[in-house]
Amino acid sequence: MVKLIGITTSIENHFFKLNRLYCDAVVKAGGVPVLLPPVAESEIAALLAPLDGVILSGGGDIHFDFLHEPCMHPLTGSVYPERDTFELAICRYTLSHNIKTLGICRGMQIMAVGCGGALIQHIEKNNHVQGELARDTTFHSVYIRRDTTLMDIYGLETMSVNSFHHQAVVDAGQNMHAAAYAYDETIAALEHKTHKFFVGVQWHPECLLDTNPQHVQLFHSFVAQP
Repeated sequence: MVKLIGITTSIENHFFKLNRLYCDAVVKAGGVPVLLPPVAESEIAALLAPLDGVILSGGGDIHFDFLHEPCMHPLTGSVYPERDTFELAICRYTLSHNIKTLGICRGMQIMAVGCGGALIQHIEKNNHVQGELARDTTFHSVYIRRDTTLMDIYGLETMSVNSFHHQAVVDAGQNMHAAAYAYDETIAALEHKTHKFFVGVQWHPECLLDTNPQHVQLFHSFVAQP
């Protein structure tokens, strides 16, 4: 049976946008992608009803209001509170209804905030943005903890990833734990302790499928999960 996988979209100048690599990754894993524009919280149940899983995609920063911060950091950019509100509601819904969920970069941060965790708005001496390096090029290593879903998926203790973030998770949230760390101990992946599949990664695996094929395993495991 074909698995329908919803993918959240970004908002730019009244357009809903998504890098097609997310869709390509779902198709390679045997699923069918369905793009999810922001809707009212009251409509989320109907929006997700036909789906088998949800990907919280990457994108801009999370507004400081949702981080319980008094003001916005001057280096914060591409903030869309409508998207934040929608994705936090999606996060709470998939968690409470045990719908498999994969968070990518910003999506992982949404998971942490949605579970009551915390972010810092900017990593000082930030070395997690690879600048002009191509998105399909790895930038630094991450260290995966044993006895995690991520270890089951990759079977590796150390792995190279790309990196494009300046906000970072500092508190994983209720019933969440860090599944991987970057070389400087920045949290690089999160998992829920009891949910069947509620996993977030801080890197962009959808960009690495051709150059680092092991990252296809994440999408295969996600789509195959009942």
